[in-house]
Amino acid sequence: MAQQKSTDVPRPDETGGATFQPKKLYRTEEVLRATGLSRQVLYRYVSLGLITPAEVTETGRRLFAENVFGKLDVIRDLNESGYSLRDIRETFFRRR
Repeated sequence: MAQQKSTDVPRPDETGGATFQPKKLYRTEEVLRATGLSRQVLYRYVSLGLITPAEVTETGRRLFAENVFGKLDVIRDLNESGYSLRDIRETFFRRR
């Protein structure tokens, strides 16, 4: 049996059914559609550091990880409760 290199991705037959599942990245349009936010609001959150893209492509497209949806829910809830974006940002940075 050939020895598996550390760079090889495990195959189902070699790991007893376990497979590697890469995390899905969401395009800006997908995030906007799922959350109902405007592009301007989403980019404002990015510029304030409230959320960050997981990746930016060579063409400049922002790709977001799945955890962005939870963060956006928290931001929206806090903002609707009367917290300013500055207060929310300070809360996020304190949690890190």
